[in-house]
Amino acid sequence: MQKNLRTKTIVILAILVVFIYGIFGLPHGVSGTALKQALTKNINLGLDLKGGTHLVLQVMVDEAVGTSTDSDVGAIQADLAQNGIPGATVAKSDPNRPEIIQVSGVSATHSSDVSSLLNSRYSANYDIAPGVNNTWTLTMKATAVAQIKQSALDKAIDVIRTRVDSFGVKEPAIEPYQLGSYQILVELPGIDDLGRRDFGSWPVAEFPVKLSATPAYIGGPVNRGAPCYGEDNEWVLGELLGMSKAEMTRLADEGVI
Repeated sequence: MQKNLRTKTIVILAILVVFIYGIFGLPHGVSGTALKQALTKNINLGLDLKGGTHLVLQVMVDEAVGTSTDSDVGAIQADLAQNGIPGATVAKSDPNRPEIIQVSGVSATHSSDVSSLLNSRYSANYDIAPGVNNTWTLTMKATAVAQIKQSALDKAIDVIRTRVDSFGVKEPAIEPYQLGSYQILVELPGIDDLGRRDFGSWPVAEFPVKLSATPAYIGGPVNRGAPCYGEDNEWVLGELLGMSKAEMTRLADEGVI
């Protein structure tokens, strides 16, 4: 009986040691500081506990669609020329509808040739509708548009992940955000100084707020990101509240700011 109890106790203690080692690793000492360092090294805190940077980025998927149709415009123009169809104009007339291509300027004698060429080579990705005066409108199919947009989103995620991984950020979250919005959620735990790190260019389409009489750069230039954690402490506490540098240093040493 005693032997079995001793064996069970040894097994339980061994399991506890394994679990503790998995949590703490091998601490460099037995002091509280050493155990704390070992704990923080082996457990990666998330954004809610550790703080950091939270971004929602919009992928410019319409530009990806426009780039694809721009390529098709050139291809259609080349196909018409190679098939001896002169005078045809291939263009995108509506900048707000990058998925639409129009073909015009075709003589009546070549109308059937153009129709046959477009349907044989481009009907897989476009709905082709003939119009008056020997014109055709090619509208990219919804499935093709969705595929291009999804590809642009996937490529953007890969680029962002590569940039973030190069800085050794632990446990970043880089994933699609809100289905169908083509946005990317980026969470960087422990990174609160994004403005001082070179993660590359993060362009925006335009300044999102339109003010009738106030410049868009109120509070800073347009190319300035949101302030980092504690970035303006000295200005707010010193300039606005009149706190001395000694007082601010004391607060910083105490971990208050």
